[in-house]
Amino acid sequence: DTLVAAFTALALPSGTVIAIATTETTPMHVVTRVLRSLARANVTPTLFALRAGDQLGTSPIRLATTADAPSLTVHVRLGGFAIERTHGRDSEVPRIHGASGLAYDHAGLVAALRAETGSHVVAVDGMGTVPAAEVIRALRILASAGAQATLALP
Repeated sequence: DTLVAAFTALALPSGTVIAIATTETTPMHVVTRVLRSLARANVTPTLFALRAGDQLGTSPIRLATTADAPSLTVHVRLGGFAIERTHGRDSEVPRIHGASGLAYDHAGLVAALRAETGSHVVAVDGMGTVPAAEVIRALRILASAGAQATLALP
């Protein structure tokens, strides 16, 4: 309620660029609550921002709608990616061992997308406890691989 009141009071002009930036550990449920609060305040966030080293990268926020009809839904889980297909054949892309321990298999996610035929409309969601940064990375990776990637909120 406090965030809704604060953004409503700002009376931001149409077209204002609003970026949502997370830390590496911000849980997805916090970002979901921020997005829901902004919607209640009639404010449309524009970009996700993520720090990569000393760079700040941005990517557009595209929220899924019921009209999107995704051919795939990618669930970002603690153990990796769960891929749900509209017509069955669900699969998983588990986390892999990297230099810093377990890491999300981004190459495996892209390979799973490229193995699909037809439309590449993809909805992405994340467990509430998963770092939002991993959900944002999945959206970026899928979009850069040619998918129309949208964030599906619970």
